[in-house]
Amino acid sequence: MFIRTYEDIGILDKEYHSGRKTKKSLIYRLNRRTKEAIDSIEKHFSGSPSLILDLGAADGLMPGMIKNMYPSALCIGVESSKELIETNTDRRITLLHGNANNLTMDSNTVDIVLAAAVIEHMPDPEKFLREAKRALKPHGLIILTSPVPFREKAATMVGHLRDEQHCNEIIYLLISF
Repeated sequence: MFIRTYEDIGILDKEYHSGRKTKKSLIYRLNRRTKEAIDSIEKHFSGSPSLILDLGAADGLMPGMIKNMYPSALCIGVESSKELIETNTDRRITLLHGNANNLTMDSNTVDIVLAAAVIEHMPDPEKFLREAKRALKPHGLIILTSPVPFREKAATMVGHLRDEQHCNEIIYLLISF
Protein backbone atom coordinates (compact mmCIF):
# COMPACT_ATOMS: atom_id res chain seq x y z
CA MET A 1 0.00 0.00 0.00
CA PHE A 2 1.33 3.45 -0.96
CA ILE A 3 0.97 6.11 1.73
CA ARG A 4 1.16 9.68 0.51
CA THR A 5 3.18 12.06 2.63
CA TYR A 6 3.17 15.83 3.01
CA GLU A 7 6.20 16.02 0.76
CA ASP A 8 4.45 14.54 -2.29
CA ILE A 9 0.93 15.95 -2.05
CA GLY A 10 0.10 19.13 -3.88
CA ILE A 11 3.70 20.29 -4.30
CA LEU A 12 3.74 22.59 -7.28
CA ASP A 13 6.49 23.71 -9.64
CA LYS A 14 7.57 26.43 -12.09
CA GLU A 15 4.85 25.33 -14.52
CA TYR A 16 2.26 26.33 -11.92
CA HIS A 17 3.94 29.73 -11.51
CA SER A 18 3.86 30.29 -15.29
CA GLY A 19 0.20 29.29 -15.39
CA ARG A 20 -0.71 31.80 -12.68
CA LYS A 21 0.49 34.52 -15.03
CA THR A 22 -0.98 33.20 -18.30
CA LYS A 23 -3.80 30.67 -17.73
CA LYS A 24 -7.22 32.23 -17.16
CA SER A 25 -8.39 29.57 -14.71
CA LEU A 26 -5.31 29.95 -12.49
CA ILE A 27 -5.36 33.76 -12.70
CA TYR A 28 -9.01 33.71 -11.66
CA ARG A 29 -8.30 31.38 -8.71
CA LEU A 30 -5.38 33.54 -7.51
CA ASN A 31 -7.43 36.74 -7.72
CA ARG A 32 -10.51 35.19 -6.09
CA ARG A 33 -8.57 33.65 -3.20
CA THR A 34 -6.65 36.87 -2.63
CA LYS A 35 -9.90 38.87 -2.61
CA GLU A 36 -11.44 36.41 -0.13
CA ALA A 37 -8.39 36.76 2.13
CA ILE A 38 -8.41 40.57 2.01
CA ASP A 39 -12.19 40.68 2.57
CA SER A 40 -11.78 38.41 5.60
CA ILE A 41 -9.01 40.58 7.04
CA GLU A 42 -11.12 43.71 6.56
CA LYS A 43 -14.16 42.11 8.16
CA HIS A 44 -12.62 40.13 11.01
CA PHE A 45 -9.34 41.80 12.02
CA SER A 46 -9.39 45.06 13.90
CA GLY A 47 -6.58 47.46 13.18
CA SER A 48 -3.74 47.05 10.75
CA PRO A 49 -1.82 43.76 10.78
CA SER A 50 1.91 43.97 11.41
CA LEU A 51 2.78 40.36 10.46
CA ILE A 52 0.95 38.21 7.91
CA LEU A 53 2.08 34.62 7.45
CA ASP A 54 1.05 32.79 4.27
CA LEU A 55 1.38 29.01 4.59
CA GLY A 56 1.78 27.36 1.20
CA ALA A 57 2.74 30.69 -0.36
CA ALA A 58 3.76 29.11 -3.69
CA ASP A 59 5.49 31.75 -5.83
CA GLY A 60 4.61 34.65 -3.52
CA LEU A 61 2.04 36.24 -5.82
CA MET A 62 -0.72 36.23 -3.18
CA PRO A 63 1.38 37.70 -0.35
CA GLY A 64 2.59 40.32 -2.82
CA MET A 65 -0.99 41.31 -3.63
CA ILE A 66 -1.83 41.41 0.07
CA LYS A 67 1.24 43.58 0.68
CA ASN A 68 -0.27 46.11 -1.75
CA MET A 69 -3.23 46.43 0.63
CA TYR A 70 -1.16 46.46 3.81
CA PRO A 71 2.15 48.13 2.88
CA SER A 72 3.35 48.45 6.48
CA ALA A 73 2.80 44.76 7.26
CA LEU A 74 5.62 42.27 7.14
CA CYS A 75 4.48 39.53 4.75
CA ILE A 76 6.19 36.17 5.10
CA GLY A 77 5.39 33.05 3.14
CA VAL A 78 6.32 29.47 3.94
CA GLU A 79 6.60 27.16 0.94
CA SER A 80 7.84 23.58 0.61
CA SER A 81 8.83 23.90 -3.06
CA LYS A 82 12.25 25.47 -3.50
CA GLU A 83 11.51 25.68 -7.22
CA LEU A 84 8.51 27.94 -6.59
CA ILE A 85 10.40 30.10 -4.11
CA GLU A 86 13.01 30.74 -6.79
CA THR A 87 10.33 32.22 -9.09
CA ASN A 88 9.53 35.01 -6.61
CA THR A 89 10.68 38.45 -7.77
CA ASP A 90 8.79 40.54 -5.20
CA ARG A 91 11.43 41.72 -2.73
CA ARG A 92 8.81 43.30 -0.46
CA ILE A 93 7.91 39.85 0.84
CA THR A 94 9.98 37.04 2.32
CA LEU A 95 9.52 33.44 1.21
CA LEU A 96 10.99 30.77 3.44
CA HIS A 97 11.53 27.14 2.56
CA GLY A 98 9.77 25.06 5.17
CA ASN A 99 7.00 22.79 6.30
CA ALA A 100 3.72 24.32 7.46
CA ASN A 101 3.36 21.53 10.02
CA ASN A 102 6.63 22.50 11.70
CA LEU A 103 7.11 26.27 11.62
CA THR A 104 10.27 27.97 12.81
CA MET A 105 8.28 31.01 13.97
CA ASP A 106 8.05 31.87 17.65
CA SER A 107 4.71 31.36 19.37
CA ASN A 108 2.23 34.23 19.57
CA THR A 109 3.95 36.41 16.95
CA VAL A 110 1.67 36.46 13.90
CA ASP A 111 -1.41 38.65 13.44
CA ILE A 112 -2.85 36.75 10.47
CA VAL A 113 -2.18 33.23 9.25
CA LEU A 114 -3.36 32.59 5.72
CA ALA A 115 -3.56 29.18 4.07
CA ALA A 116 -5.33 29.40 0.73
CA ALA A 117 -6.09 26.01 -0.79
CA VAL A 118 -3.56 24.24 1.44
CA ILE A 119 -5.44 22.38 4.18
CA GLU A 120 -7.01 19.91 1.76
CA HIS A 121 -3.49 18.76 0.85
CA MET A 122 -2.52 18.06 4.45
CA PRO A 123 -2.60 14.45 5.61
CA ASP A 124 -3.03 15.68 9.22
CA PRO A 125 -5.11 18.89 9.11
CA GLU A 126 -5.39 19.01 12.90
CA LYS A 127 -1.61 19.15 13.31
CA PHE A 128 -1.51 21.86 10.65
CA LEU A 129 -4.13 23.92 12.53
CA ARG A 130 -2.40 23.45 15.90
CA GLU A 131 0.85 24.74 14.43
CA ALA A 132 -0.87 27.74 12.80
CA LYS A 133 -2.62 28.55 16.08
CA ARG A 134 0.67 28.28 18.01
CA ALA A 135 2.22 31.01 15.83
CA LEU A 136 -0.85 33.24 16.11
CA LYS A 137 -1.08 36.16 18.54
CA PRO A 138 -4.09 36.29 20.87
CA HIS A 139 -7.01 37.76 18.93
CA GLY A 140 -5.23 36.94 15.69
CA LEU A 141 -6.96 35.55 12.65
CA ILE A 142 -6.51 32.32 10.73
CA ILE A 143 -7.95 32.35 7.21
CA LEU A 144 -8.31 29.02 5.46
CA THR A 145 -9.78 28.50 2.04
CA SER A 146 -10.38 25.24 0.28
CA PRO A 147 -11.84 24.55 -3.15
CA VAL A 148 -15.33 23.14 -3.54
CA PRO A 149 -14.72 19.42 -4.28
CA PHE A 150 -17.29 19.19 -7.09
CA ARG A 151 -15.83 22.20 -8.89
CA GLU A 152 -12.28 20.88 -8.50
CA LYS A 153 -13.26 17.54 -9.99
CA ALA A 154 -15.08 19.23 -12.86
CA ALA A 155 -12.11 21.55 -13.54
CA THR A 156 -9.79 18.54 -13.54
CA MET A 157 -12.05 16.61 -15.92
CA VAL A 158 -12.07 19.45 -18.48
CA GLY A 159 -8.31 19.92 -18.25
CA HIS A 160 -8.10 23.18 -16.27
CA LEU A 161 -6.29 21.47 -13.39
CA ARG A 162 -3.86 18.60 -12.95
CA ASP A 163 -4.95 15.29 -11.49
CA GLU A 164 -6.53 15.35 -8.06
CA GLN A 165 -4.02 15.65 -5.21
CA HIS A 166 -6.19 16.38 -2.19
CA CYS A 167 -6.18 14.36 1.02
CA ASN A 168 -9.30 16.03 2.42
CA GLU A 169 -12.38 17.81 1.16
CA ILE A 170 -12.90 20.99 3.17
CA ILE A 171 -14.92 23.85 1.72
CA TYR A 172 -14.34 27.05 3.75
CA LEU A 173 -13.41 27.80 7.33
CA LEU A 174 -12.57 31.02 9.15
CA ILE A 175 -11.26 30.77 12.73
CA SER A 176 -10.60 33.66 15.08
CA PHE A 177 -8.89 33.11 18.43
